[in-house]
Amino acid sequence: MQNIKQFFRQRLSSIWPKLSYIYWLIKTKIPLFYPKLLKDIDRVLSSSVKGNSNEKKILFFHQSNGIDNLSFQIIISKALELRKNTIEYFIGDIYFPNSCNLGIYPKLDYFRYLQYKLLVKKITDLSHINPENTSGYFSILNRDKILSYIKNLSENEIKNFKYKNNNIFTIALPSVLHFLRAENIDFKSSLDTRVLFETMSNICEMYDTCVRYLEIKKPNIVCLVNGLHWPAASMILAAKNKKIKFVTTEEHFRVPYEGDFHSSFLLDVNSTSIEKLSNASHFKNILKKTDNKINYDVLDEFLKSREESRTETITYASKNNQNNNLLNKLKVFSKKRKTFVLFTGIGWDSAYRYAASSAFTNSEEWLVETAKYFQKSEANLIIRIHPAENYSNFRMKKKTINSIKDFIDLENIFIVDSKVKINAYSLMDLVSGGITWASTTGLEMAMRGLPVITAFDRIYTQLGCSFDPRSKKDYFKYLDKLINFDLDIDREKTKIIAREIAYHYFIGLNHPLKFIKRGFDYDLPSLNFNSLSELNSGLDKSLDNICELIAN
Repeated sequence: MQNIKQFFRQRLSSIWPKLSYIYWLIKTKIPLFYPKLLKDIDRVLSSSVKGNSNEKKILFFHQSNGIDNLSFQIIISKALELRKNTIEYFIGDIYFPNSCNLGIYPKLDYFRYLQYKLLVKKITDLSHINPENTSGYFSILNRDKILSYIKNLSENEIKNFKYKNNNIFTIALPSVLHFLRAENIDFKSSLDTRVLFETMSNICEMYDTCVRYLEIKKPNIVCLVNGLHWPAASMILAAKNKKIKFVTTEEHFRVPYEGDFHSSFLLDVNSTSIEKLSNASHFKNILKKTDNKINYDVLDEFLKSREESRTETITYASKNNQNNNLLNKLKVFSKKRKTFVLFTGIGWDSAYRYAASSAFTNSEEWLVETAKYFQKSEANLIIRIHPAENYSNFRMKKKTINSIKDFIDLENIFIVDSKVKINAYSLMDLVSGGITWASTTGLEMAMRGLPVITAFDRIYTQLGCSFDPRSKKDYFKYLDKLINFDLDIDREKTKIIAREIAYHYFIGLNHPLKFIKRGFDYDLPSLNFNSLSELNSGLDKSLDNICELIAN
């Protein structure tokens, strides 16, 4: 089914958003045609929560086109209501053409925005939620005034621009790069600067919008998704200004829980999960504070499902669905001489913004210089370009393959393009070690006892399971040792350390939520319970933990 959708999306790209909107217009207007999510909400959440609300006033802020995140918020808000809290919703309803959490570069199509707005309206109506909209507090006039001012600033002034003591460029950067699908902003590009200027001006006014709302409503707690993309980041600034507790949520992995795999969520109080898990120093502190009771059976169950691509939201290639002809070529290639694998990352990944250190200016520089090194070496290198680059929602502004096209026909460098279906774990089976920018594949190779060199700090670096140079000089020293099998590595100890980190990252820090069933490939989720009463206190430990963390 997903392949069919992908086919039509690509062939009808110019009119697909309009067709999709018409489709959803029909699906949301006629109850007979409701998708399962709407039927579930109408069946399960249509009854109101009874009882006195005398605990906390909790505000849920939602400004993205992630219906799955909204579904999560609604389930949690109903559970919090049952625990005698007052719930309010503040929902974004303004069209920002150059801003979208899932954004389609180079702009968010207006019909995709209408589709999102349509679904949100129907979901909130069926859930008996009466939200207020950001448009009622947002001043377009003030936003445009700020935009005119920013346009006349120099590059250095833009990077240091502050609005009410907040560095707006720093806050805007993750969203802009995410939207552009780029690793860096090109200040000579009219597209890049337009998106940057509009995002910065939007942040300024959204901050004022959120301050105005918080001053009127005076919630005790603000709950929001991600916290890094600019609308949520603006609300966080406002909450900090008003000294209001905020909780960020982030969908993470599907993890084993009560006999099945369920979506899980990271929750952080007065911080963001992305910030904490993006570098090793934060994660080291998390490990110190986390209960060391590790259920390795659960971890192994999770890892097996991951290798088999059974539980991922987006499936790139499973071992049962890969290019076996190419894999056989790689097997022959790897037998000729000692072979290593390099996994690229996604340059616009939000996690990169918070990493502590890198031996290179950017991932392109790292990739090209590494390829040049192997070009002169007696070892093989397999370069696996991240398959997300070929995924329709992740279209890169600049394809990685273009950076290394000079190395395509070399005898000892084999480039596996993003379009090729090859399972990452199949490649790990062929090599003697690995190199990565910031991918979790580094952690997974370490769990196999393979020596791993990283070029960018991530959750598992500086913790004893990888080699993490802080300079180019040290990086190439490590490469020399890698290809000569001269790295000082205790394979069994590496496996133990890597598995401990993996357990906490993939399992221990997550809060499973069995009440929602995530759709694949951004399909709508569905509800996985039959009665509102199932959300009551004391019936599900993980739900209780989520509610406790948010409210108390």
